[in-house]
Amino acid sequence: SGVGKSAVVQHVRKRLQGKKIHFISGKFEQLQPAGPLRALDAAFSEYTNSVIQKGPQCILETKKAIVDAIQADAGVLTDAFPCLCKIIGKPTTTPVEIGPMASQNRFRFIFQMFIRAINSLSYPIILFLDDLQWVDNLSLQLISSLMTDTEIRNLLFIGSYRDNEIDHIHPLTVHLNELKSKEVAIGNINITGISKEDVNNLISDITNMPHCLTETLSGVVYKKTGGNVLFVTEFLKSICSEGLLFYSLDDKAWKWNADTIEAKEIPDEVGALLSRKISQLSIGCQHAIKLLACIGSKCDDSILISFLNRTAGKNDTENNAQFSILDYAIDEGLLKREGSTYMFAHDRIQHAAYLLIPESDQGRMHRHIGRLILEHAQDEMLDHVLFLVVDQLNRGQKFITKEKDRMELATLNLKAGEKAMSLAAFISSASYLRAGIDLLCNDHWEMCYDLSLQLHNLYVEAEYCNGHFEEVGHAAGVVI
Repeated sequence: SGVGKSAVVQHVRKRLQGKKIHFISGKFEQLQPAGPLRALDAAFSEYTNSVIQKGPQCILETKKAIVDAIQADAGVLTDAFPCLCKIIGKPTTTPVEIGPMASQNRFRFIFQMFIRAINSLSYPIILFLDDLQWVDNLSLQLISSLMTDTEIRNLLFIGSYRDNEIDHIHPLTVHLNELKSKEVAIGNINITGISKEDVNNLISDITNMPHCLTETLSGVVYKKTGGNVLFVTEFLKSICSEGLLFYSLDDKAWKWNADTIEAKEIPDEVGALLSRKISQLSIGCQHAIKLLACIGSKCDDSILISFLNRTAGKNDTENNAQFSILDYAIDEGLLKREGSTYMFAHDRIQHAAYLLIPESDQGRMHRHIGRLILEHAQDEMLDHVLFLVVDQLNRGQKFITKEKDRMELATLNLKAGEKAMSLAAFISSASYLRAGIDLLCNDHWEMCYDLSLQLHNLYVEAEYCNGHFEEVGHAAGVVI
């Protein structure tokens, strides 16, 4: 992590700006999985915005291509990717209910037809999905189906992952091996840390000094960071803020003492260094960053303002001041802002911010965020944020003590399990249903029979589709 995988792809993206292509991207998250297909949904949200930006003619052409390809099954597609309603409109009919395995095959087929349709238009597509080591099973299946579809010709798929976080039985490894066995052309670029010489070149370039004069500093930096690009940049920022690397106006040159830097107690792990950096921000800025870490890798500023208002009891004027403090976090390289969206500059920064929240408070924050989203989501919009709401509340469920609230969350888990089932995301479905079952009270068969029966029946069905037959027998035995 931090060697620059995403940065390489984003550099290519910048070089392609203005070209007649759709470059779309999504990111899988460790801290906020938020149900299946979230990364693909983010990518197709970018695709939708890209189509809209290209004007009415592009919208009409795209709509016609999609509708002609999937016809009456548009609801299957928009249930998974609501953003596409901006192009093809809201479906007037609901998808026909079929069995889980048939539903899985239908969804894969419609997804392939959709990709073929948009791929046939005049703009080629580059799809970049980041952090595949955290990919959900359904997304992985859909990606594999695209890679083996010989009808898709104008699509370039780019995926990045940390090879030190997957092993030979990881689903990503299994799928990659299957693709190779089918002779799918896969190009591999192994990005590692930079060499000691590269670190010296970087420091020489930054300080505008000859290479021979920066070797003492680069030697210490390389020894401390191991050539990890993220660690190198953060380490240099750290020693600057500590006054160990400074510009001398008298000598008109950068100065440092390599022995002092090496002796200084500076964290020798990037996570600890980032945590210390975040801890040096103002209390208000820290709170906003920690809240963002609980929400995900990025969040629209209007939503973040709403959360800050409710969690801190502040008015908009006070929170606007807090957002100007967030600009300092941007200057420090911790956050980025694109349009109205704040996002972490790297997932290691998000992880460091999240770990600064006391473990006893993490669940409370997740519960609060889930309740806020639930309260503000209109009935017709709840389905669009269902996975996000349920994931947040599940992570804070031990702080939900009232029986009424626990039954409400069990019902939400049932809805999330049903939706995941309709998307053929059987692993996610079983996870939500199991969480719902665990929320039931001891005498649930007497107090909430219908809810208990629905949770158990669908859980049995989901685990059967997952091939977990021992669990199927156990769960079915409870019902019988």
